[in-house]
Amino acid sequence: MGLDALELRRVLSRYPTGVTAANTHACIEACGEFSVNVLARRQADLAVRFAQRRDDKFEGIPWREGVDGLPLVEGASAWVQCRVDRSFEGGDHTIFLAHVLDASYSEEPPLVFHLGSYTGVAPPEA
Repeated sequence: MGLDALELRRVLSRYPTGVTAANTHACIEACGEFSVNVLARRQADLAVRFAQRRDDKFEGIPWREGVDGLPLVEGASAWVQCRVDRSFEGGDHTIFLAHVLDASYSEEPPLVFHLGSYTGVAPPEA
């Protein structure tokens, strides 16, 4: 019994995921480091922008320098800065195994992708 790709996509869409903005593959390979910016709920427009093919995904976006000049998007929910230890080919992707150099977070609630659209999560009740 086989599972078709569309059905698998429908199943996996039930799993809410965080939305991140990261350096491009070429940039990661060139410098051996990368940052992961966990976008905040109000940054859905940036998620769309980072999903597009662009030479410089950070152009025109407010960001500050992190460790070794890594880009940290202003207003994000969290940031993780990493140095690549090794990489593996995985189909049409490259999987980077990395050491975390620094990590931090803000009080901004994260952006979530669920059932094909952007949303957020409600803070836990006290």
